[in-house]
Amino acid sequence: IGGGSGGGPPLIGKNLSLADVSLFVLMKDFFEDQHQAAADEAIRQCMRLQRSLEETGQHPGIASYRAKRQTSNVKAA
Repeated sequence: IGGGSGGGPPLIGKNLSLADVSLFVLMKDFFEDQHQAAADEAIRQCMRLQRSLEETGQHPGIASYRAKRQTSNVKAA
């Protein structure tokens, strides 16, 4: 992951973008419990990815949404 001209947590450019939010949702919400540990380990091995996910999760709008949303009990077959 790279190529961002900002050099910071945003993956592309200097500001939070759809790329950051999409990757955040994939890495934090997509995997079922038995696979989330592997995703978390992958995140820990890539500092830039880890920083991006942390900053994205701390964005006021995203943090507010995640605090209010309901979780689903639906699991993939």
